[in-house]
Amino acid sequence: MLRLCVLVGAAVLMLAGSASGAPRYEVPALVPVYDQLRPATAIFRAKENPLTPERGGRRQSPGPGGVFQLNDETYRLGKVKDAELLGESATQMASYLRFELSNEPSGIIFVDEIGRAWADVSGAPSKDARNLARAMRILSRTAHPDGGTVASRIHIYLAPSFVATVADPEHAGARRWNGMFPALARAGSVWVEMYRAIGVSMPASIWRSVMPRMASKLRQAGGAGIPQLHFAFSSSLRRPAGAPASCGEPMACQWALAEATSPNRRVLANGPGAYRTGRQAPAWLREFNARFA
Repeated sequence: MLRLCVLVGAAVLMLAGSASGAPRYEVPALVPVYDQLRPATAIFRAKENPLTPERGGRRQSPGPGGVFQLNDETYRLGKVKDAELLGESATQMASYLRFELSNEPSGIIFVDEIGRAWADVSGAPSKDARNLARAMRILSRTAHPDGGTVASRIHIYLAPSFVATVADPEHAGARRWNGMFPALARAGSVWVEMYRAIGVSMPASIWRSVMPRMASKLRQAGGAGIPQLHFAFSSSLRRPAGAPASCGEPMACQWALAEATSPNRRVLANGPGAYRTGRQAPAWLREFNARFA
């Protein structure tokens, strides 16, 4: 069974033989594909160099099984909707997350997603954010049989509104999620959604700025910072706003921006995710294969 605690960033391997000239990285521990059947199949069952479990490939629930083989529950990632936690006490949240994790053959669950309902209230952490931080602290005290703590087996998606605010903290009227970082700091990993909506990538400015700021906030809350962070890619009808034409077609441009800075390259080396890639699923796999062994 996959052993995951905090996902430590993989070392970058520079291989001169890469056809594209792009840097190549070690095989990541976890590459979640959160997608519909057709694009997931295009990624997992491509004729050439598909994403396999040995290369970190996992299917995010509620996607059905059967992508890798008939009985492949151990390759599926459990999911808890954030609404299932809202309004609960810290002990109730901890109990629920522990129960969901115990019923997941992969030993991994994702919270989907931390968005507006978890934002600060009048400049202070919301009650739900405080309770989730306490719940994660409770879970961090218990070892998991597959390694690490129970808290480290829980991974969290961050909604686009959260991501955009961290990238541009001075934006007038923007919500704040400062109260969420104590909970995020104890998570196994934090998946940063790099799209504004399905088919619309985050602008180039956010691609370049968000990860150092996100990492700093995680470290201030007691987390690992960069080693916890991951890019979650999606389809985009156009190049990210602000990116030059030389950046390439939309999917290639997103990957180029994911390597545009040193912090970004360190995050990419941790392993990327895919969400609703649609017809661009083959392009996502192409870019993945160009960089990961």
